[in-house]
Amino acid sequence: AMRYPLMCKKRVFIIDEVHCLRGAASSALLKILEEPPESSMFILATTEGHRIMPTIRSRCQKFDLKTIGTKTISKYLRSIAKKEGITSCEEDALMTIAKAAKGSIRDALSILEPIINRSDGTSIDINLVNESIGLSLGHGFFCDVLIAIAKKSYLDALRLIKRIINRGRTPESVLEDLLESAYTMMLHKSIGKVLYVEEPSKERWEKIQSKVSIDLIIYVTKKLAECANEIRTSNRTDILLDSCIIEMIREIELKKV
Repeated sequence: AMRYPLMCKKRVFIIDEVHCLRGAASSALLKILEEPPESSMFILATTEGHRIMPTIRSRCQKFDLKTIGTKTISKYLRSIAKKEGITSCEEDALMTIAKAAKGSIRDALSILEPIINRSDGTSIDINLVNESIGLSLGHGFFCDVLIAIAKKSYLDALRLIKRIINRGRTPESVLEDLLESAYTMMLHKSIGKVLYVEEPSKERWEKIQSKVSIDLIIYVTKKLAECANEIRTSNRTDILLDSCIIEMIREIELKKV
């Protein structure tokens, strides 16, 4: 039997990843939802709504939750840090946390908490953030790789990738940073709006993106996205990343781009 709430009007049950319920569990949930007790409310959270039983979906109100913008997360993190006694927060530091959270406030707070604990209690800077969550390669690295690709220099492009991997970065993380920068530049070229570029590389970024064609940026973004999809199931991720770079340069040489 469902228990009545002790203080509030309703008892709220949140079932996360509800699409994972199978067989008897789904049937039991459906039975409750067919005759829900007035004292209870159910929140079913999932990223795969199509996998939920149609009979359960038909008895629910659907709300689509969207990811939150990087600038909004950064602003929220600043307010939280202030409440925790942090009086000085570098904008680059907060934006780095917000980007790492990928649209999730919960993840952003999970990243912020240990950083506050590691701080001196009054300030957060970009060095502290990079030490805590791992140094992002940033848009400057992408500019170097893009120049090498545009110049059709196999050696320069592969040297850049190898140098970073030899410092301890995985091919997956290198690819992720390259893809994020490529996507940002594609938006910049197409709609004239850039999501965020860190201050140290901003001037160089502006100069390079004005010189390369939008066709090249779209091509590079698509190839990196395809590589990111393949790399999840590869045993030799380093070879796959190098092959992606070589293939891009080769197709540019053959004037396919």
